[in-house]
Amino acid sequence: MKIIISTFSSVRTVCGFSEKNINLNDNSTVGDIIKILFNEFNELTNMKGKLLFAINEEYCNENKILQEGDKLAIFPPVSGG
Repeated sequence: MKIIISTFSSVRTVCGFSEKNINLNDNSTVGDIIKILFNEFNELTNMKGKLLFAINEEYCNENKILQEGDKLAIFPPVSGG
């Protein structure tokens, strides 16, 4: 199955892309993607446990199963006032 990964802020800086298509096995989870990215971008592991995720603009956790055509957004915690 194919999904799109979008990265933001410091995650984009570390990964070096803002958007990327990726092919996965069926029943892959957000956590599976994160493991792939941690292996590819070692510096990203500094953000372990702090990253936020959204699938198709809805927040989710690492256990969420991805579907064909999903758009996964990965970003650091945000704050504002």
